[in-house]
Amino acid sequence: MAGIMLGNRTLLSYSTDINNYYPTAVYTNIDNLGAFPEVKISSSNQTIETYDQEYLAVLRGDLKISNISIVVHYDPSNVGHQFLNSAYSTNKVFQLKFSIYESPTSLRQHFIILNGKITAQKDDADINKVYGRTWTYTPTTIANQGSIDEPAPLLIGNYGLGADGTTVPHY
Repeated sequence: MAGIMLGNRTLLSYSTDINNYYPTAVYTNIDNLGAFPEVKISSSNQTIETYDQEYLAVLRGDLKISNISIVVHYDPSNVGHQFLNSAYSTNKVFQLKFSIYESPTSLRQHFIILNGKITAQKDDADINKVYGRTWTYTPTTIANQGSIDEPAPLLIGNYGLGADGTTVPHY
């Protein structure tokens, strides 16, 4: 991926199936994003010098995933916004998927799938701007990440029975 990335090719979606790791599974989009979501992952390594050895040992540290702010132009009738409200009030663990497509017609998807829960909610209102709501998503694990070329949809009726992810499970 080179060049400028546009926000209109970025999707933020959720799933209640925390055991899923397929990027092509059924996810529900979160609409009306007010800010570009940012995923920050950091890790640390520790170098250990052993007595009477000419080599150094390197131990990998833990991955740390920073909290993610989900900023939307809030619409109480939006299904995605209702789900985030419910997940916050019930402390529900769910899956969040960030997808970026290379071009408007590309099926090449760069993604990361995280498991976690919403730990904070904040409203932002002013007379001169759109009513906004920000949820703080705290990830616990990375379910999957990478790039994939999405296949054409396989539905029931295309040469027999195909997994559509809703009536026929995708795994």
